[in-house]
Amino acid sequence: MHRLDRTTVQIPACLAKYQHGTHTWDDVTGTDKREIRQCLEAMQGRRCAYCEASTDDFDHHIEHFRRKKHHLALTFAWDNLFLCCGKDDRCGHHKDRGDRQYNWQDLINPTIDEPDDFFWFHESGAIGERGGCTSAQAHRARETLRVLNLMHRDLRSMRARQLKWYMQQDPDVFAAL
Repeated sequence: MHRLDRTTVQIPACLAKYQHGTHTWDDVTGTDKREIRQCLEAMQGRRCAYCEASTDDFDHHIEHFRRKKHHLALTFAWDNLFLCCGKDDRCGHHKDRGDRQYNWQDLINPTIDEPDDFFWFHESGAIGERGGCTSAQAHRARETLRVLNLMHRDLRSMRARQLKWYMQQDPDVFAAL
């Protein structure tokens, strides 16, 4: 997860057509979803907002950070939307499937929070809470890892491969970080 900046992208104009109470997410046309997706890609690249897997390599979807089911008024709110991988066992689908209990305020939002303040990455691909965090930061880091299942074995392997590639490009990359 890395910091994302919504101010670099204009809000998709199509979102103004939809109103909570009148429309549901199912009413959003394919053309409008493509426009939203393009704006999200401009903000975050073609990567999942949570695990950073390529959305070219994996199925993907438009993710609601705060669940539509519990926050209907935010269904069409630009601030609540991310591009997310479509894997069922991690990230957005994992967060929202079943009766998984969590408080959305405990999750790290990459457009508000600086993920580097919460996480450390090991060359093995492991991710964990950053040392020196306050107890509140450590709790949010652990909750984000748990709720999004960011310690999934496939993600550890993906991160390890990516870090190995970076180390081959620049052997001092860890010292710089």
